[in-house]
Amino acid sequence: EVKSIGEAFRYGSFQTVSIMTTTGFVTTDFNVWP
Repeated sequence: EVKSIGEAFRYGSFQTVSIMTTTGFVTTDFNVWP
């Protein structure tokens, strides 16, 4: 659960960079995203 816009931005940025750089660090399974 995200409590603020800043936290949402931080999580989103982390996911985006992790997926783009293929480091494998993720906080959710993005394979199930639509």
